[in-house]
Amino acid sequence: MSFQTPLHVASPAECFFYHSIDLPTFGLQVGHWDLRATVDDYLGRVPVAGKRVADIGAASGFMTFEMEKRGAEVISFDRDPDDTSDDVGLIPFGDYPTRFGMTIEQAMEHRRATGRALQNSFWLSHRLLNSKARRYNGNVYTGLPTDEMVDIAFFGSILLHLRDPLLALTQFARRTRETLIITDTLENLGHLTEHPVMLLRASATDSTNMGTWWSPTPALLKAFLAVLGFTKFEYTTHKARFVQSNADANMYTLVARR
Repeated sequence: MSFQTPLHVASPAECFFYHSIDLPTFGLQVGHWDLRATVDDYLGRVPVAGKRVADIGAASGFMTFEMEKRGAEVISFDRDPDDTSDDVGLIPFGDYPTRFGMTIEQAMEHRRATGRALQNSFWLSHRLLNSKARRYNGNVYTGLPTDEMVDIAFFGSILLHLRDPLLALTQFARRTRETLIITDTLENLGHLTEHPVMLLRASATDSTNMGTWWSPTPALLKAFLAVLGFTKFEYTTHKARFVQSNADANMYTLVARR
């Protein structure tokens, strides 16, 4: 777990892009999500100029680079794709081979390979956009090193993929001076948004979901962040384009300030 030395990536052929991004030389790279028109909504319209920000679960780095454009100094935090210490966030179904046609060990290696291609997309974009962001390969359950503090911690649609999202929030809150931003989907929440609950997305009857654990409500996150010492909250909703279904997803952003 450390700040990564930049990798030289020559072309998009070596990459997997999770977010759509416009790159010099290569043009538009299409990802699973296209946030280009909704960046400020995704950030809860929090000003980031002059702030040090941790982008947790940075993926291809789209939001990292957008925050840099807005004047932030960014630490891009993501999992080390070669980390073999756990099950890389996969849901441990008891009948994995029957359900998915592969063992969980094979699925873990496939996810690590995807992580390497995702990391490549970050470094290709980083080079072409002349980014100064630092990338930290770490474990979300231990967070940043104790000597690294940030003004803002940003969780962009990552908590739903974590087995223990509250532990991740706790670890990063300890390293955050001012503001914590959480953006997540309103899918499955319905009338429960004002209830402090976290719905389990893993289901014994679902043979498509390998690694989406939860639907946390904004009320749950607000209540827990209050426990962690945050006192002022803003809640907004917006839509984000999900490219794979060519549809807009309903999203919420919770901004918590100390």
